[in-house]
Amino acid sequence: MGTSPQSSSECTLLIEDEKQQTTTTCTTCTTRTTTKKSKKLALLPVIFLIYFEVAGGPYGAEAAVGAAGPLFTILGFLIFPFIWSIPEALVTAELATTFPGNGGFVIWAHKAFGPFWGSMMGSWKLLSGVINLASYPALCIDYLKQTESAVEVSELKKES
Repeated sequence: MGTSPQSSSECTLLIEDEKQQTTTTCTTCTTRTTTKKSKKLALLPVIFLIYFEVAGGPYGAEAAVGAAGPLFTILGFLIFPFIWSIPEALVTAELATTFPGNGGFVIWAHKAFGPFWGSMMGSWKLLSGVINLASYPALCIDYLKQTESAVEVSELKKES
């Protein structure tokens, strides 16, 4: 806790906590309180979020390396997220500022096409998420089977 005067008629009292920051300004009896959470998303988690959102994870990377070669595959994994994500982020930011509120694309579809299509959009997104999440264990098991057969083949070659 400390006091730092900014001018003769104004003083600022700053109280810092782990989870909030409160600022009280004394200028003709006006008080302003700002609450901020100190948690921020770091760069590395953002990189992983972009990678898994765009590429869906490493599944299928072997086929891309086989088809295009390692250089073009790495360049594709590095460049494509920005080509895809920057316009998507700009559109989302524009829509979020135009139609503020909790609900995102459901609110946008509701405002553009009416309540029925807003409801349908929410239902379709829920169904899409359930199907998408259900497919990951199947993809993981299939990937592990492919990896297991590749390991068995390499062990057989070593024994020969």
